[in-house]
Amino acid sequence: AHSAFAEILRDDEGDRDRYAWHRAAATIGTDDDVADLLAASASRAISRGGYIAAATALERAARLSCSEADRARRLVEAAAAACVAGQRARALALLGEADGAVHDVQVRIEAARVRGVIESQHGSPAVATRIFLDAAAEAYDVDRGQALDLVTLAQEAAGLAGVHEAVLEFGAWADRFGVGETTEEEIMLGLVRGFAAIAGGDRAGAAPSLARAAELGTLVEEPRLLVWSATAAMFVGDDLR
Repeated sequence: AHSAFAEILRDDEGDRDRYAWHRAAATIGTDDDVADLLAASASRAISRGGYIAAATALERAARLSCSEADRARRLVEAAAAACVAGQRARALALLGEADGAVHDVQVRIEAARVRGVIESQHGSPAVATRIFLDAAAEAYDVDRGQALDLVTLAQEAAGLAGVHEAVLEFGAWADRFGVGETTEEEIMLGLVRGFAAIAGGDRAGAAPSLARAAELGTLVEEPRLLVWSATAAMFVGDDLR
């Protein structure tokens, strides 16, 4: 029956998601083509904010994937979507299932990022700080932007935890990154340098970095960057920005 429905929907662009799910329901065992169809369905769900639907599609795609690498990658992607959707227990279960099968460094880093976010929000922000910084160290030679994102997440977690011993480490990370290569990087580095200086007692030294991050906020639209820029503006007393 599912195969028959899939045939009816095969050429209907408006029913691509139903087609993918009917194909999946008709599949016994593994099938990479069907797994790819569900992964594409997940991407469409994410584009409209449907993270629960995306997590479900990616989890099923993982089960249908022929290779261990693809299966582990999709389990981590499903965990990331479940995390955004607020399904913490489901995200942790998916990560646990992927453990031991993740050999790709970027997939391993993404898994650590999801664990860190969950730990920061529902567990120990101090533990999350360490998870993020360890992942950033692994990411630095692979993806500079990903490493910087992890450092900023670590700094947020450290602020929640009051982990003052991490201050010097954040300063060292800022020095390691040097000058931002994009507007987004400049904003993030401004926050890292500025808050590291504040935590170290140097408020005057923090002002230029934070003021620059606040100024650059007018050039971006990504919500997280806007929040960081607004936070920087608040610390330098620029309430009108």
